[in-house]
Amino acid sequence: MLSLLRALVAGRLLPHALRRQMDQGCLGWDCQPEQTSPYRLKGSSFTRDDASFGVLFGLLMDRVPIVVVVNSDPGDLDRILATAVTDAIVR
Repeated sequence: MLSLLRALVAGRLLPHALRRQMDQGCLGWDCQPEQTSPYRLKGSSFTRDDASFGVLFGLLMDRVPIVVVVNSDPGDLDRILATAVTDAIVR
């Protein structure tokens, strides 16, 4: 996942115009097109062999890749990370 995000940031995955369209239109990200937050995220959770996992990956400020994997019930991992990121940027 980190390699994929690094390629996206470096422009090796999509041309600049398509990347801008992806980010602005929230194509593939868990967001709304009118959202102006400094991050784009994609999250998921799954259960395997009675264990819950949460996965969240995305970009901060359009260039800093983030990958988070937790091996317990993640709860609302998107909201938790979004709050942490917003607090870190504001402070």
